[in-house]
Amino acid sequence: MERGMRMNGIERVMQRTERGKRSRGGVVRVAAAVAMMLVAVACTVKPVDSTVVDTPRSGWSEPVELLCSADSTALHTIGVVLQMESKSVDGPIELRIGCTSPSGVSLGDTLRVGPARRSNGGSFTRIEGDWIEGARFAEQGDYIFTIEPLEPLDGVWMVGITIRPE
Repeated sequence: MERGMRMNGIERVMQRTERGKRSRGGVVRVAAAVAMMLVAVACTVKPVDSTVVDTPRSGWSEPVELLCSADSTALHTIGVVLQMESKSVDGPIELRIGCTSPSGVSLGDTLRVGPARRSNGGSFTRIEGDWIEGARFAEQGDYIFTIEPLEPLDGVWMVGITIRPE
């Protein structure tokens, strides 16, 4: 009786294995279809455009300029990113940010970014903040972004602009 149960168990395993073999072709076809859809989507989605510059580690107080090219009139979110030593972050950071279009039209504002998110090891912090949501570049060409801290900052390694489609 015990042996018959084992045989039934082996037969059941064999049947499951046979069903698994038959369904692998279907799994491969589904995986191929998903891969083709991902390729199609990847070709239509524009990645985030970002430009970064290094800042003096002894203390950042002067404006930095970043050049970004606009080739689309689609809506975008323009943001700011900073990477700095974790020990340098006490709270939100206030920045003066400006943008000049290819024809020379300028706009500017202040932006408060934070709170900080600690990176992998905890010794560096990445701070991000959105400046303008729903921005539309009226002209094609190079835009100059200017960023400066309202108060001098120590431990800032990098500052940048991110432009992502909405």
